[in-house]
Amino acid sequence: QMSLGALLGPLAGAVADAAERRAHKHNKRKHWGRGLVMTLGVSVGTVAFILHSVVASVCAAESRWSCPPATATVLHVGLRLLFAAGNAFVYPVLNGITLAYLDDEGCPPSQYGRERLYGAVSWAVTSVAVGRAIDGCGFAILPFGYAPLG
Repeated sequence: QMSLGALLGPLAGAVADAAERRAHKHNKRKHWGRGLVMTLGVSVGTVAFILHSVVASVCAAESRWSCPPATATVLHVGLRLLFAAGNAFVYPVLNGITLAYLDDEGCPPSQYGRERLYGAVSWAVTSVAVGRAIDGCGFAILPFGYAPLG
């Protein structure tokens, strides 16, 4: 997963920059191109995440479509790689959007660390909330609770 992110990260940045230039050329809103690339990355990651539960349900022994364990493993690994590819398009673009936001607000780039801190705290709070939801409702809540929040 990390290797795929390292390989696709620069490509994601280049795609986002090209989308931003194209959006600017067609008088779209500022950061529209970056936002589009980030939305696509989040969408791909979310779909891959949700499909893990579909594969688990379809390949279950009691399912009428049960599949061999090796097939289920290949499907899960493929979905994990798709999830990693989606994330690879999110993080470089997210960093660029954060820096552009700071520039738009007239803040120095040195404030970037503070913005990242707020993101990390938000992630921690969300993880605790989702953890409590899992404790109360079980893992069935994951596709509906964590994917939209993550």
